[in-house]
Amino acid sequence: MILLLVVHLVFAVAPLPSSTHVPFTPAPAFASGVSWYQETGHTLSGPIRAFWEAHGGVVIYGFPLSEPFAWQAETGEQVVAQYFERARLEYHPSLHGTSQQVQAGRLGVELTSTRGEEAAFASVPADALLVWSDCRFVPETSHRLCAPFHAWWDEHGGLETFGYPLSEQLQENGVLVQYFERARLEHQPQFAGTEWEIEVGHLGSADAAERGLLDAPA
Repeated sequence: MILLLVVHLVFAVAPLPSSTHVPFTPAPAFASGVSWYQETGHTLSGPIRAFWEAHGGVVIYGFPLSEPFAWQAETGEQVVAQYFERARLEYHPSLHGTSQQVQAGRLGVELTSTRGEEAAFASVPADALLVWSDCRFVPETSHRLCAPFHAWWDEHGGLETFGYPLSEQLQENGVLVQYFERARLEHQPQFAGTEWEIEVGHLGSADAAERGLLDAPA
């Protein structure tokens, strides 16, 4: 009961209905403590807004695609979630007041769960570094973190933001990418030398679309 009260104090939360559609009920743009984004027609408020602003905003997470709604995390805990173009952020009432109260969902894990047989997702031995330059081996998942991604990963939040690598580098639709527990990083050589040379893929958009959440009116 206490946790439920905390949730409703910090968010206007829509319950997750039995259907796949989440009711979106944006707060007025002029409401105290609420930011409204014309790009997607959705708002940010409470701890999720504070986390988003402090951890990279649009560059790391993209614009909001939904309003906050009730969600069951992979731990079984009832949390408050909100979809963004590049992520799903989750507010954990049981961790209220701690640095872990808002976390990015593990969309990389969820969206690659059936790809374990692909070569890029197979574990590599630690001595594989001998044939790659500018790399380091990550023993937790037995994958390499190499250029052009590893420096950007370090500089933009590293493990806390993106999680461990789940794959080696691979080509998808002509783009060099690498999957991590919470994200997919993409190399955009046409933007070399700019902040967009490495971009966080739109896993939030992909997962929300797969779940049928983007059909709801903004």
